[in-house]
Amino acid sequence: MDVYSGWESYYVNASAAAWKDEPDAAVLDLQRRVGSINSPHVADMGCGDGRNLWPWLMRPCTVACIDMSATALQRIAKRCQDENISLPTLLKSDMSCTPLSSDQFDVVQCYDALPQIVDPAEGMAEARRILRLGGLYGFNVFTPGDAAFGEGERVGENAYLFNNTLFRFFEHGDVERLLPKGLRVIDSVKRRWTDPPHIPFRPTVHEHEAYFFVCKKVA
Repeated sequence: MDVYSGWESYYVNASAAAWKDEPDAAVLDLQRRVGSINSPHVADMGCGDGRNLWPWLMRPCTVACIDMSATALQRIAKRCQDENISLPTLLKSDMSCTPLSSDQFDVVQCYDALPQIVDPAEGMAEARRILRLGGLYGFNVFTPGDAAFGEGERVGENAYLFNNTLFRFFEHGDVERLLPKGLRVIDSVKRRWTDPPHIPFRPTVHEHEAYFFVCKKVA
């Protein structure tokens, strides 16, 4: 089942700004939570073309960007070059199995991406593996109240294949059952927001709904 090629096609055909220009508020919250750490090591899993990356690149950080779309990573590289920003590490990789060493990151973030991989539990386990003890993992998952729920071919419980991309939808309890041992939820909230059109996925203004989690690696 092809679930990733749709993202590459999207970035090849999308305008220079594929998503909103501003980062999600959850990223700024993660920055506040690690404010006392000097030059944190940060991994952005499912980074896309970098919407949630730029706040980290504006402060002293070591950053790794992971995504399956080569075009999205190339866009990050071009923007860094255009704006004279130090280039982060760019990895074309499935976030479920990265080439990164264990226990090295203070922060792993994964926004609007975890529900699109074949096995979200493996993605969570990989985030735990590369986190340092005490490190933070911030991510979100879409709920059945999201505008995309039910679009495409149903391929599993609350899972749909749409334009060669996989969309899964979760209730709060689903997420807690998938979390690997060693990750403890320290904060969670359900949010709803409006997004602009993302042609060809969603050609009109639409609403998303998701649970946002912050976890800490405790073991």
